[in-house]
Amino acid sequence: MYIFFTFLGKRIACAVIGYSKENFIKRVTQNASLRNTKTYKSVESRVFISCKEFDSVDKRVVDVLGGTVDRVAKLSWVYTQKKDFNMIMHKHDYLYYTTEKTSLKTEWTCVFYIQIPRNLTKGEGDITFMTEDRKLHTFSPKENDILIFPGTLYHMVTPIPNAEIDRVVYASNFNLSI
Repeated sequence: MYIFFTFLGKRIACAVIGYSKENFIKRVTQNASLRNTKTYKSVESRVFISCKEFDSVDKRVVDVLGGTVDRVAKLSWVYTQKKDFNMIMHKHDYLYYTTEKTSLKTEWTCVFYIQIPRNLTKGEGDITFMTEDRKLHTFSPKENDILIFPGTLYHMVTPIPNAEIDRVVYASNFNLSI
């Protein structure tokens, strides 16, 4: 599978990951079945996983960000967007976004697009960033894209009301300076 990196809004590299979309979806399903908790607002699955498929994505991201890094701190999850979910503008200041706060800040966030509904109309499922000057910048990701951006950058995903399937991404917050 070919993946494309977008780093700060510019497509910069192409790489091959040795796993198919089906491999990733299988892992998402397997890991989701291990959870015994309700999903966030009943429309989002945050599955904390570690497996060779997702580790291969993390390795590619670290290669792009820093090449050889001795230690990496990260938090990863799978985000499943349902057709009736609306996301608010948010950012990832700290590695952990839940109640277990840490002083370890997020330097970079990455999003790997595993599955995107094909029947979306223009603007659905886009990711919008808001820069410090409050300007909005929107990208329409494709399957196998990896977006890398500063964790402190405000962002949100637009709704997908016409979707016939869920939009599935693997995301990570990274700190390479520990």
